[in-house]
Amino acid sequence: MRKLLPLLTAAVVVVAVTVLSTGLGYAARARQVRPTLTVVSHSPLIVKGTHFRPHRIVHLTLTAAGTYRTQPRTNRFGAFTSNFHTAVDRCTQWTVTAHQGGITVLRRGPKPECAPAATP
Repeated sequence: MRKLLPLLTAAVVVVAVTVLSTGLGYAARARQVRPTLTVVSHSPLIVKGTHFRPHRIVHLTLTAAGTYRTQPRTNRFGAFTSNFHTAVDRCTQWTVTAHQGGITVLRRGPKPECAPAATP
């Protein structure tokens, strides 16, 4: 029985470490934030991306009156800011798509509202 005690103790420790490390892995994945796109400016259209993979290229496509593409590289925090060098206004329907390694993020502009601007 004394010879089995160290083996039994080692087995319990291995099982406990395995269970704990698996649980922590799931908790870490649950806390991950999804990549997001935010519009910084409409004239020119500037978008900011956060929570992408760090130090990687992001393929951005703007679809509005035409199609515009740019490929910014994320910083060490997985963020970038990109300028499309074109403007979109309240009468322009547009979509920006960001794609990086199997992850696609979509940001759509508001539906066109082209009523005459109110005068004060």
